[in-house]
Amino acid sequence: MKLSRRNFLKLAGAAGAGALLGLKPLPASAPTLSQAPARATLRLLGLTRSISAKAFTQAAASTGLAVQISNAQDSKAVVEGMDGCDLVITPAHALTDLIRRGLVREFAPIPVPALPQRAYDPLNAFSLPVGRGAIGILSRGVTPPLSWAEFFTLARTEPTYLPPAESFRAALKSLGYSINTRDAAARAQAKSLISNLPSISFSEARLAIGPMLPDKSEWSFNLPAEGAELWEDCFCIPAASPHPDLAQAFIQAAIAAEPLTHLPASAWPLEPLSPFAPV
Repeated sequence: MKLSRRNFLKLAGAAGAGALLGLKPLPASAPTLSQAPARATLRLLGLTRSISAKAFTQAAASTGLAVQISNAQDSKAVVEGMDGCDLVITPAHALTDLIRRGLVREFAPIPVPALPQRAYDPLNAFSLPVGRGAIGILSRGVTPPLSWAEFFTLARTEPTYLPPAESFRAALKSLGYSINTRDAAARAQAKSLISNLPSISFSEARLAIGPMLPDKSEWSFNLPAEGAELWEDCFCIPAASPHPDLAQAFIQAAIAAEPLTHLPASAWPLEPLSPFAPV
């Protein structure tokens, strides 16, 4: 029998009713706990920055799914690892290409709070945002830099974690350019700026480029004076998803568990990465 979303919710409802009403003792012929069928498993590929532990735990519990997570470092890893996955969390700037290539499917209607129009998926037909924030400066044990220019000066002497793509776009901002600029001279200048800067592991660094970390983190976070990159990651379902109904159930539960976070307050411009920005 195909486990449609409707049937899945009926089964979940029946299970909940059983829990409320109390379970009768198992008959002698009933399978033991070790013989009971395993829970359905949802294979999720995505970026770990996107979904909080709270939302993930609540969504898994409310759907009754066992969730197998594979982490992806960037949009390229998401596209390359989609095969066989039920659900994917992808950076927003990669969606346009995924939709154009027919790699993601349209959602069945999902009741969600009102969302703003999004240029890459204006009708929320192929995706729903799961997390968003800004790429700024992380620091610990040093006076926090107030600008990208100051950050890159300190990076010459302080142990610094420099993820390649984010560092390149931060270098563009430090030089007064858009992260989406097509100016070849500007892009060459940004590459030159970071080419001789050593990058060490995040665990050993005192400076880093990245998103805001949880409140209890030892890292302080600030948005530089030149502005910062705005990121948004989205749920989408691969066209070849083995269990699209379970994927939709998980999306709905995750969105209900935790509203989309507000962007950090900033007097400086936040700029999203365009899907048409040159590589």
